[in-house]
Amino acid sequence: MLKTKIYNLIEKSLKRSLKLIFTKFTIQMQNLMTTKLFLLCLFPFIITSSSLNQTMRFGDDQMLRTHHHHKSFEQFTSIDSIPFGTINVHLIPHTHDDVGWLKTVDEYFYGSSNDIQNAQVQYVLDTVIVELEKDPSKHFIYVEVAFFIKWWREQTEEKQDSVRRLVASGQLEFINGGWCMNDEAAPYYEDIIDQMTLGHQFLKETFNVTVEIGWHIDPFGHSSTHASLFSQMGFNAFFFARIDYQDKDYRLDNKTMEMIWNPHQASGEEHGIFTSVNYYNYQAPPGFCFDQNCNDQPIMDDPRLEEYNLDERAKTFVTYFKNMALHYRHSDLMHTMGEDFQYSNAFKYFKNVDKLIKHINNHPEWGVNLFYSTPLALMLIGLGIL
Repeated sequence: MLKTKIYNLIEKSLKRSLKLIFTKFTIQMQNLMTTKLFLLCLFPFIITSSSLNQTMRFGDDQMLRTHHHHKSFEQFTSIDSIPFGTINVHLIPHTHDDVGWLKTVDEYFYGSSNDIQNAQVQYVLDTVIVELEKDPSKHFIYVEVAFFIKWWREQTEEKQDSVRRLVASGQLEFINGGWCMNDEAAPYYEDIIDQMTLGHQFLKETFNVTVEIGWHIDPFGHSSTHASLFSQMGFNAFFFARIDYQDKDYRLDNKTMEMIWNPHQASGEEHGIFTSVNYYNYQAPPGFCFDQNCNDQPIMDDPRLEEYNLDERAKTFVTYFKNMALHYRHSDLMHTMGEDFQYSNAFKYFKNVDKLIKHINNHPEWGVNLFYSTPLALMLIGLGIL
């Protein structure tokens, strides 16, 4: 019954989207470039909509059952129980905002038609910026320039100046930086270059920043062509999530989730690019999603409460990362905190994670050090620059 409702919802949304595409939307298209960009961003929806289901895709749930639950908190009796002492965990607050999927771009931005999908990008940017302004220790990464431009044009000069300061300080970091996060299988390389150029030009002209990180967490599979393109675009790293679960099993077993990818299309080592596969797709650790659309328990940190859970939840968080560390060769781990269209109430998300960070860092004997970070900061630490 539930599956039938889901399929009916998908069918309704698809028909509605196609009607808009081939009637009202085509009238609004002004040139071939815009048309190509829209179709480029829509490809993942066209390809994957028929296979939507309630389980995580590409076997991440199976991966955790197979690999993750090695030891309990009590079995990690000391810092010495892991190969390299204290683990530094780079928590990456982020949102993944599809530039057209179940709703149109405008519906996603303004938050209309939430009976199809509860998503409203304008509030993500509104509330994230406020939280970054209040606390210099907080960081956030953003990808889809198509949405950011719409939001930017609605801001006052005072707010725009504030955002420029956040970008200059590294609190707000643009990664990937294209108009959208394009699919890797269907688009032609010229279209990929065009949409990346459009986004990068805006970021350079507006913030004088050059994007250094490739971030393809949602495309279903990854091509050596993309690794080559990103390397030649000047990216220093390429992060992604979706690979076949058997490949992921092997990499976890052999601690090869990170590598230098030398794509065969490009000749010479100068076109190699540091590449990393995300540990748990691009979600927060299971049970620790604090978005308003999530049902995970909040952190209740008042010890006078009957349902006080801070210590228990913190130990679960610590145990997760100690188990994760068993699959890596160094002590600096990176983990996403966020998912599709999350942080529309950034205050709620950050407030709960703040409690975990404070409590865990007050227990150095647990051997885990948490902080907000970005992929670029992780790279700079790895190179010994930070």
